[in-house]
Amino acid sequence: SFPMGRSAAGTDAFADGFEDELPEHDVMVSEFELDRFEVTVGRMRRFVDAYTGMPPAAGEGAHPRIAGTGWKESWSAELPGSRDALLAQLNELAPYCDWTDVAGANEARAVKCVSWYVAYSFCLWDGGRLPTEAEWEYAAAGGAENRLYPWGSEAADATRANFGGLDANLAVDVGASVAGRGSWGHDDLAGNMWEWVYDPYAPTLCSVGGA
Repeated sequence: SFPMGRSAAGTDAFADGFEDELPEHDVMVSEFELDRFEVTVGRMRRFVDAYTGMPPAAGEGAHPRIAGTGWKESWSAELPGSRDALLAQLNELAPYCDWTDVAGANEARAVKCVSWYVAYSFCLWDGGRLPTEAEWEYAAAGGAENRLYPWGSEAADATRANFGGLDANLAVDVGASVAGRGSWGHDDLAGNMWEWVYDPYAPTLCSVGGA
């Protein structure tokens, strides 16, 4: 059990936060595993090389304790239909995406410009699943420690997180901000890039006590 969301006055209080982070509420998560690093370009390349356009099977990748969270047939139409179409999608927002069609200097950097459907499909191909928002926040906040940042309460700087705009995010390998590691050794839980979770955005998640 851990306090999800943001408190108005506590270890994770933050004056410039958003209203949809309030109120803080207790949430229970079961044991789970989370990769230490964000998915890199090199790791995604193996998926791209094997990609045929065949979608995951219906129901695949469901959370073991949450019914109905597996792959849905209606999502299959959102996947690129071929490897060439996937490559086009990964290159769509160049140069702000760090994907390159040929392996180069970006292999250890977090892959960007990946749709939610491709991210989900990658996780299933790789033997995992997308975490729920509660699971991700549990890791980022140190669970019951309820940290303001993954590393604690100290202000963010370049040793703890990669931040400062798109240009800055193009030039850092995953795990470079070693002082920013979370309670269980995860890297880049703050900064670097936004990360997909299973749950769709819901502005009332905290206000209705959801997980």
